[in-house]
Amino acid sequence: MMEELRKDPTRGDWVLIRPKGEPPAPAPCPYCPGAEHLSGPEIAAYRKE
Repeated sequence: MMEELRKDPTRGDWVLIRPKGEPPAPAPCPYCPGAEHLSGPEIAAYRKE
């Protein structure tokens, strides 16, 4: 199984959900704070202003 991208209805944030029993992603994770440079260029962004 793969991770799922879900929206937290209480805070409005997007989060990655890992299936139960699935091993952690190998470090470094491109989706973790501070490692944005590993995920490639931004394609689209929808920000609250």
